[in-house]
Amino acid sequence: MKRTARQTSTRTLADLIRAVGDKRAVTYIDSDGEGSVRTIEIQDIRTPNKGPIIVRAMCRMR
Repeated sequence: MKRTARQTSTRTLADLIRAVGDKRAVTYIDSDGEGSVRTIEIQDIRTPNKGPIIVRAMCRMR
């Protein structure tokens, strides 16, 4: 599993867009690094002018 906490937002966004293009699920860990690990299928990515990248996705667990 690739950790993205130390990479730039631009690099993380590129990785997410690549996953969408490849129709590949990604593994998500919450921003605190805690909680359950979820595999999600990305539906939409939004990049507001300010704030974090917003990912709308379907969780494969639920």
